[in-house]
Amino acid sequence: MLILFYQIGIFLAIQIAAFFGKNSRNVAVTLIVIFSILQIFTYWLLIFQFVTIFIAFIKSEQWFFNEKLSPTEEKRRQVYRDFGVEYKKGDSTTMKVECEPERIERLEKSRKFVEDAERRSELDRINKL
Repeated sequence: MLILFYQIGIFLAIQIAAFFGKNSRNVAVTLIVIFSILQIFTYWLLIFQFVTIFIAFIKSEQWFFNEKLSPTEEKRRQVYRDFGVEYKKGDSTTMKVECEPERIERLEKSRKFVEDAERRSELDRINKL
């Protein structure tokens, strides 16, 4: 019974460390593995403890670091990306802007609006001649 409580304690220690991040979980697993190798001399008990550590590691991945996201959550996580806005006034310059996807859509619309306005002003200038 004491062995079972010990395994539950190891499982909980790995889960608590995983709560603080992958690095702390990995440090906890490494220290527990080193402790197990140095302190446990019975093979079946060592194998049982390694199985417990492995299961705790896998469960912490599922509970704390699950990377499966819904499509909407994926869009929310992809907050920044490069967007090139090109304005041709005088010399051609390109301005790189990092922004949210919704802002990119607004920038695309404003770029089209500016391009249309420039075309209209050129047409107006040609028509005046």
